[in-house]
Amino acid sequence: MAAAPAAAVPDNGQPTPLSDDAAAYTAATGVTTEQADLLLSLQEAAGGLDALLTEREPGSFAGLWIEHQPFRVIVLLTTPESTDIGAYLEGGPLEGWVEIRRAVYSLARLERDAAAILSTAGTRPFDLDIDVFENRIELRVASLADFEAFITERHIQIPETAVLSVVARQARPAANI
Repeated sequence: MAAAPAAAVPDNGQPTPLSDDAAAYTAATGVTTEQADLLLSLQEAAGGLDALLTEREPGSFAGLWIEHQPFRVIVLLTTPESTDIGAYLEGGPLEGWVEIRRAVYSLARLERDAAAILSTAGTRPFDLDIDVFENRIELRVASLADFEAFITERHIQIPETAVLSVVARQARPAANI
């Protein structure tokens, strides 16, 4: 692997150390340091877009992530035809870098459904994650029989937003905090 350059030259002509992030991004992706600086700033802008869409478009926004090869920001919307994403992008740094994809469930819906499942007390015989990429809740169980007994005993309804998979064993916390 080629080493990243140790210094960049700003407009004033004086070399300054590259940020660790830009150097790492350059080394990982092979882009120039100028491109790394641009793409890192776009990542910050994507975080702002995520927060904005979460707040202003809760019924349609289903998540956002960054793909690096090629660089683009993927935005999931349940109703892309009626959500004016251009209003959030026009004239901003992400204009031209965003790809819109359709989702079935909003992120707010997935979070509500996950919270309803997790509201049960005690030790649960499953792990739960929201998978933004697949637009669903993932429930992982080591024992299908234990899981079925648990949801029956507590009268838990598993929403249509969730998928169940049987795994060798549940995840164990690395720390008890």
